[in-house]
Amino acid sequence: MHLVLCAALLASTAELDAPLHAVRFVDRNEGWAAGADGVVWHTIDGGVSWERQPVATRGTIHSVQFITPYIGFMAGREEVQATGSSAGVLLTTRDGGLTWTRHARGMLPGLHAVHFFDDRQGLAVGAGNDRFPSGIHQTSDGGVSWQAVPGPAGQWRGATFTGPGAATLVGESSRVMTLRGQVLAPTEVDVPRGRIVHAVAQAGNTVVAVGQSGLILVSDDAGRKFSYASLPLPPELAGVCDFHGVAIHGDQICVVGNPGSFALISEDAGKTWAARATGQPTPLHAVTLLDATNGWAVGDLGTIVGTKNGGQTWTVLRGNCRPAILCISARGRNVPLDVVARLGGADDYRIASLVVAAPGDTDAKLSAAVRKAGGAASATFANFDAPAHLDAGERDDLVKHWNIAHSGKALEELTRRLTVALRVWQPDVVVVDFAGSPAESILVELIESAVRDAADAEQLLPARLDAAKVKKVYCLWDGPGAPHVIVPTSDLAQGQSETPRELAHRLTGLLGDGPALPKQRGLRLLQTTLPAGQGRGGVMDGIPHTPGSPARRSVDLSRADRKPDREMQTLNALAHSQHPIVGDPGTVLPRIQAALNKMPEEQGANAMTALAMQYARSGQWDLARETYQIAAERYAKEPAGLEALRWLVRYQSSSEARRRFELRQTIGLQRIEFTTITGEKEVYNNNSGVKPLAEGTSTHSTAVISDPVAARKWYQSAIALEPKIRAQGTLAAEDPALMLPLLAAKRQLGDADGGKGWIRRFIADQAGQAGDDAWRTCARQELWIAERNGPTPRFAAQCRKTSSRPMLDGKLDDKCWQDVVPVTLKPTGDEYATRVRYAYDDEYLYIGIEASHPEAGYRPAVERRTRDMDVDKFDRVEILLDLDRDYATYYRFRIDQRGAAAEDCWGDNSWNPKWYISSVSEKTGYTIEAAIKLSDLTGDPIPPGKAWAMNAVRIIPGKGIRSAGVPADVIPRPEGCGAMVFTDPGR
Repeated sequence: MHLVLCAALLASTAELDAPLHAVRFVDRNEGWAAGADGVVWHTIDGGVSWERQPVATRGTIHSVQFITPYIGFMAGREEVQATGSSAGVLLTTRDGGLTWTRHARGMLPGLHAVHFFDDRQGLAVGAGNDRFPSGIHQTSDGGVSWQAVPGPAGQWRGATFTGPGAATLVGESSRVMTLRGQVLAPTEVDVPRGRIVHAVAQAGNTVVAVGQSGLILVSDDAGRKFSYASLPLPPELAGVCDFHGVAIHGDQICVVGNPGSFALISEDAGKTWAARATGQPTPLHAVTLLDATNGWAVGDLGTIVGTKNGGQTWTVLRGNCRPAILCISARGRNVPLDVVARLGGADDYRIASLVVAAPGDTDAKLSAAVRKAGGAASATFANFDAPAHLDAGERDDLVKHWNIAHSGKALEELTRRLTVALRVWQPDVVVVDFAGSPAESILVELIESAVRDAADAEQLLPARLDAAKVKKVYCLWDGPGAPHVIVPTSDLAQGQSETPRELAHRLTGLLGDGPALPKQRGLRLLQTTLPAGQGRGGVMDGIPHTPGSPARRSVDLSRADRKPDREMQTLNALAHSQHPIVGDPGTVLPRIQAALNKMPEEQGANAMTALAMQYARSGQWDLARETYQIAAERYAKEPAGLEALRWLVRYQSSSEARRRFELRQTIGLQRIEFTTITGEKEVYNNNSGVKPLAEGTSTHSTAVISDPVAARKWYQSAIALEPKIRAQGTLAAEDPALMLPLLAAKRQLGDADGGKGWIRRFIADQAGQAGDDAWRTCARQELWIAERNGPTPRFAAQCRKTSSRPMLDGKLDDKCWQDVVPVTLKPTGDEYATRVRYAYDDEYLYIGIEASHPEAGYRPAVERRTRDMDVDKFDRVEILLDLDRDYATYYRFRIDQRGAAAEDCWGDNSWNPKWYISSVSEKTGYTIEAAIKLSDLTGDPIPPGKAWAMNAVRIIPGKGIRSAGVPADVIPRPEGCGAMVFTDPGR
C-alpha cells in the first residue's frame, strides 16, 4: 500500500483530470478505474477515496478485468505519432494491482477489450492493421504471446465474451458481429451507416450494444438478432446523444454516454427504459454493475460516479471539474494545439477540444494529442465527416453531403449538437476556427446561435443540463487587420523544454498534416457578455480562476520551481533562425548534446523530436538526419526512438533524398535551357517563365552522375537500421511502411531477389481474410515488376522514349504522344474525364494531361506563373513520382486548370527543380504539357524496362477525386501508386 500511496502523491496535476475509460470492481469496496496517460486509480472503500497505481504505459487503458482478487488484466492503446497508428498495451498483475507487468510490447495494434477465461486462455480485440487485419487475438500462455484470429478487417471498440472463441464484437463502420470458434459472422441488425458502436454487454441471452446518435440495440437470443430500444427521450435529444458504455446484471441494464448528466436504466432486460440524473454533465465512457444495486461509471476529467440502488440515484465520487476554454474545430488538423499547450500546459487552465468533421478513428488520436499538449478532454461529433476535397469547394456542396446523413437537416442538427456541447462542458471561453473552408465558415456562422440557445433556459432539452453562460467567443485570426489578442506560442514557458508551437508541430502526426503554425497565434473576439471595455487584454482576462479551482489546475509542483532551460531556448532560436549556422551540424549538435545531458529521458526525447521535425520541415535534411540519429540511439526505449528510426529508414532508403543530397554536393552544374519558339509558333505570351520546346532544338548540359561508392554507403546506412527496427517488436518489424523502403534499399544494392520472401509471406499472411488492402497491393505490384507475369495488380503506365521533342503548346498533337496508351483516372464515365500520358528522352520526362469539366468549371489562365503557387482551391492534377518504389518518399508535381504550378519533394516545398509547363484552359476542359529535367530527379540511367512507382490524382474541389491508383486523397498517399514502365521502341 505504501508504494501505491507514493505513486499517488507523485501524480501530476494534469493526470488528476485524465479521462477514464474503464472501471471494474471485485467486491463492494475494492475496484479500479483507468484511462488516458496510463492513469490507474484504486479504491478499497467503494470509491470514496482513490489512490494512483503506477503502470508501464502512458497510453490509454480501455479494459480492466480481474479473474480473482489478485490476478487481473488491462488492455489499451498507445498512439504512434509518426504514423498516426496505434500500438497495443497489455498489463497483468498477480498481487492485486500493487504491481503491473507489461506483456507483448510492440506485438499488437491498439486494444479496446480483453477477457481471460482463466490465467492462461484469453481473447483481445481492437484495431486491425496490415499485420493483424481482423483485430482479434488469442493467447494460451497468459498473454506472453498472441496469435491472430483470421477474419475480415475490423476496427473493434468493444466486445462481450461468453467462452474461449465466443464473443459479440462491436466497432466502427456500424459493425456488430459474432465470433464462434474462429468464424466471424454478421448479426441481423441494420445499423445506420457511419456510426460507431462503442460498447456491448451480455447476461444470459440478453445482449445490449450502444453507440453514436442515440443507438441502443437489444437482443434476447444471445446476439443473433437485435432490435432498437424504445428510449424515454425526444428524438431531437436522442439524436445528439452518444452512448459509450453499457453494463448488465441479470435484468438490470445501465447505459451511459455523452451527455453524462443522465444514465439510462432498464429493470426488465431492455423492454422499458428510464433516464436517471447522475448529478454532473461530463461525458461518461464506461460503467460496471457489481450486482443489481451497486454500480460505478467513469468518464472525462477524471469523473467517477456511483450508485447503490441500481442507478436510480447517483453520487459524484470524483471529478466536479470543467474546462475554462472549449476549442471547437472543423477538422482534427485544425485543432489549435499550440493554444492548448500555452493556455493549458503552461498556464494550467483546463481546456477541452471538440472536432466536428471527424472520421471514425479520430477520437482516440484527438484525445492523445490534446492530452499531450496539456489539454484536459476532447470529443467528436458523429456523422459530420466529409472528404477533404470539400474543404476547397462551395458551402452548398458540404451541406448537401452532410444532409445525406441527417435527413436534409444537417445544419439544425449541428446547431443542436453545439448547443448541447456548450451545456455539457460549461466553458467560459469558446475558440473556433478562422472562417476559411466551408466547414470552418459554417462553424463560425452557427456558434452564435448555439451560444444563445445554450444560455436560454426555455431552450433546455430534457437532458438535465444546466444553461451555459459563455462569456467570450474568439476565432483564430488569419485575415486582414490586427487580431484582438495574441497568444505567445514561440516562447518557452516555466518548466517547459519546447515551445507550444514546437510541441504542436510534434503532435501533428496524430491528427493529420495541418497548415504551418504562425509564430504567435492571433485571436479575434466575436462576441462577449462582459461589460464594455472589460476582458480584452487576454483570452482569460476578466474571467478570474485561481489555481486549484474547477476550471484551472493546481500549480504542478513537478515544474513549478523549474525555469525555462536556457540551452533549450538557444536551440529553439537556432531551429527557427535563417542563419547559416543552423545548417552546420558541427556547431549545433554539440549544443543539443549539452542540453540533453540536463534533461529527463522523456523531456529530452520530446525536445529532440521537436528539433528534428523543425529541421526536416525547413528542408535541412542533413541536420534532421543527425538529430534523429541522436534520438534513435539515445532514446531507443522511448516512443521518440521509434519515430526517429522511421524517419531515418525512409530518408536513407530514399533515392529522391539521395538525389537532392548529390545535387547540393555538386559544384558547377550546368542546366539545359529550352529554346523559345518565336513568331507564329510562340504560345502563351501571358505566362512568363513558360519556354515552349521546339522539336529538334539543340541543347547541351553536364549531367550530375551518381557516385557509386557514395550511393552504396547511402543505402547501406538504411540496411544497418533493420536490426534496430526489429528490436522494437513485431509491429515495427513487419510494418510494410518500413519494410518496403528497406527492400527498396536492398534493390539499390543489387539484391533484387532478397525481399521476395518477405513479400510472399506478407501477401499470404491472412490471405483470403483481410481483403484487398493498399499495402498488400503494393507488395503484389513489386512481385509483378520483378517477374512481369499476368496482369498488373494496380496499373502500369507506359512511358515511351521519343526521338522528337514535343512543342509545349498544350495541344498534345506531337509525334511523341501518338500511340501512347493514356492512363485513365477513375472513376470514369462522367463530365470530369481525365487522361495522362508519359514520354521521355535522354534529358526530359514529358507529361501530357487532358481534363474535362462542365462549362461552370472554367477558370482563365494565370497571367504570371511563379514558384509554388497556391493551387489548393482549384481543379488540379498532381503527379507523384516514386523512383525507387519505397512507397514512402516521392516527388510531387501539381498543376491546376489555370496553369499555376507547385512542387515538393517528400513535403519539402523548398525543392525547386527545372521544369516547363504550357496549358490551355477552355470552357469544357484544360490540357497541360510539361517537361521535367531528368537530372533533377535522378543521376541514375533509365534503361528500357525500368519501373518507377507513380500515381496521377485529380482533385476537383467540392466535386471529388479521380486517380489512377487508390488510395488517393488531398494528402499524398504514396501507397496508392501504380507502376510507370519505361519503354524504348527503337530497341
